[in-house]
Amino acid sequence: MKARTKKLERARAELFSVSMSKMQEVSSVQQLLVHRAEAAYDEAEKKLAVLKKWDHELENRSEPLVKQVDQFQSFVSAEMPRAIAYLNQVIRALEAYTEIRMGGSTDAAVPDKIEEPPADGAAPEPSPEEKP
Repeated sequence: MKARTKKLERARAELFSVSMSKMQEVSSVQQLLVHRAEAAYDEAEKKLAVLKKWDHELENRSEPLVKQVDQFQSFVSAEMPRAIAYLNQVIRALEAYTEIRMGGSTDAAVPDKIEEPPADGAAPEPSPEEKP
């Protein structure tokens, strides 16, 4: 836009200086250059207006999507520790079961029930075997 503005100003200044000068007549070539520079400037202004419109439109359309992504991120960050704790319980139960089925020691602690993770998002307390 700046380049087209400068080009238009240069063409207008040249046309003005030629018209003020008695030595040269205003040529159609110089008038054509001014006309082309004006057309290019007008085109740039129209494109700039379209860009401003779409910039505003992009913000309006993307805002709800950004909000959904933020909500999903909050949900995942809250639920992931619970899911990991629950899966660890399932893995321990399956390992204990396979140990018993394979003829291992019968004193392996097999949980009677796999507990659902607490709803408050806190990880369940580790069992006595897991404590260091």
